[in-house]
Amino acid sequence: MNWMSKTSDARRWAEDGRSDLCEHVERDRTLAYTVYREDDSFGPVGRYVACKKCADKADEEEAASIYRCDDCGRDVQRRAGRMWRWYDFYAPQGDEPLFICNQCESGPVHTARKRRDREEEQREYPQDFPDDDDFGLICTLCDTYDQMPGYDVCMSCLDEFTLPRGKASGGDGGAR
Repeated sequence: MNWMSKTSDARRWAEDGRSDLCEHVERDRTLAYTVYREDDSFGPVGRYVACKKCADKADEEEAASIYRCDDCGRDVQRRAGRMWRWYDFYAPQGDEPLFICNQCESGPVHTARKRRDREEEQREYPQDFPDDDDFGLICTLCDTYDQMPGYDVCMSCLDEFTLPRGKASGGDGGAR
């Protein structure tokens, strides 16, 4: 099972002589910006060093590529969703992340999945989780321990998604 990763230590890899380089970095090593790495359980398989222009182009192509949502089955652009990895996700053992579209992110299937994952993690590592009585309940959006009473989100998420700018801090929103 191979997996891809992206790192920013590009200048070091541009100089090692074993990495593939974009045409711009080939001509000028100081343009090295990002390294795309392919690894397997035995170590590195390959590296591609890109300049900022080529990296931005590759990122845009990736964002525009089509993925199938693992919850609803719709085909959407990568930028319209995210990869989700459970708490004990481990690519070398063959785990593959789920792609969840933005519409399903807060839907009942994925919410239940995140809750189950959190419960399994709490059972395995109880020392890493404070008592809910001391810290409040878990926010369903950002998984912090400061859920507001009567809501399923924390104050930060509630402010971000429902209140106009300035209202969160008790201000007047800029009204004079």
